[in-house]
Amino acid sequence: MNYGWSHFLDDGDSSGWANRGGWQNYQNAYAPSEDYSNSNFDIRHAIRGEAIYKLPFGRGMQFLNNNLVADEVLGGWQVSSTFIGETGNPISLTTAGYNSSNNQSGSYTQFANLVGNYKSTDTGPDATGGGQYHSLKEWYNLDAFALPAPYTYGNFRRNIVAGPDLTNVNFSIGKGFDLWPERNVRFQIRASANNILNHPSFGQPGTTLGGPPSAEIGGANINSVTIGGRVREMYGRLSF
Repeated sequence: MNYGWSHFLDDGDSSGWANRGGWQNYQNAYAPSEDYSNSNFDIRHAIRGEAIYKLPFGRGMQFLNNNLVADEVLGGWQVSSTFIGETGNPISLTTAGYNSSNNQSGSYTQFANLVGNYKSTDTGPDATGGGQYHSLKEWYNLDAFALPAPYTYGNFRRNIVAGPDLTNVNFSIGKGFDLWPERNVRFQIRASANNILNHPSFGQPGTTLGGPPSAEIGGANINSVTIGGRVREMYGRLSF
């Protein structure tokens, strides 16, 4: 098992690996340092590991080691698991087709202005109905942002908001039978499950803004997952 804590800052990076391409544009290509902020790879906390355990029953083990029936039924079983848990990927909020600076960088490259607390609960008269901050209906407070004035740049830098975390546990259990030990003929049965806890890891919220009150284009809601539901399989293998 390993645990990592990190904070990665830069003014731009890109990779197609593991859907972490992230924000790849400069708001102002003449001043890329103004994009200096959390990296697309800035995962603050991550824990990953694997475990393999042979159950202590049957021939050569601590318990029920002198009974042929017990060995056939309970002996030789092995369980294993892999698991991961990490905080969310950063996201950048842009003003979609609104190009406030009127430069050549075009759509989806301009940041919004921060005019309120993006972590607050959106419950005002123009609330989008989401409610609590970091809810699936409203991951951040949309009404905390406004479109920049014409010929100005937005002040809410890239990758300040982080998306949902990711967790996943896979599990398997199997047993081997020595059919013909002298010839190393062995049969194994195994059952496994991906995401055995059937725990949803949600995708990123909308990131394109149209400005308050409630004129957002992409919205702050979440309607996707990054890891699907539980998948199970059972199989046998004959080796010789």
